[in-house]
Amino acid sequence: RGMNWFSFRYWWFNWLMFMGCIFLFWWLCPCNEDTELEHCDTNIDKHIDDINAIMDSCCDCNAIVEPPEPPEPPEPPENSTPCNNQVVPGRLSPGQVQINEIYLGPQAGRVTVNYDMYGCMDKIEVFYNGNKVTSTPFVRNDGKISFNYDPVPNVYTVKVKITGGNDTTSDFNCSTTSWKYTLGCPN
Repeated sequence: RGMNWFSFRYWWFNWLMFMGCIFLFWWLCPCNEDTELEHCDTNIDKHIDDINAIMDSCCDCNAIVEPPEPPEPPEPPENSTPCNNQVVPGRLSPGQVQINEIYLGPQAGRVTVNYDMYGCMDKIEVFYNGNKVTSTPFVRNDGKISFNYDPVPNVYTVKVKITGGNDTTSDFNCSTTSWKYTLGCPN
């Protein structure tokens, strides 16, 4: 209420403030008549020429870019068995170990190992990149195990370790054990 009374009573002071703002704006304004417009136009023309030059040097924006060819999958190591191939059946004495290298390739997926340990017990373990990914206890006869395979670049093989068991409960002579297995490809 006090401001209304001041504005009404001292109307001339409001008018004086308004005129002072207009004078200050005119006095401090950078756009006075001394500015050369030709100089401004030259700078604008230079900027427009620079933009046009950049656009002219640009590649053909309508060109169709072909995606690069996917790299060829690496060749399996010389001493490895490709996946989906039966590993050459073997024989082991109790406690003896055999390790085979199986090439799985760069595709990720679920891998299944189908095995047959016949009548005497053996143990199968699968290692990828130094870590055990799946295994069985000492088993006999046929079965299967599986694991998820998510390869790291340039490491496309797993190692399968078979350990011969000392089976005294079998009806067979288990002084040596027999086995076979197939490690499937990832899918």
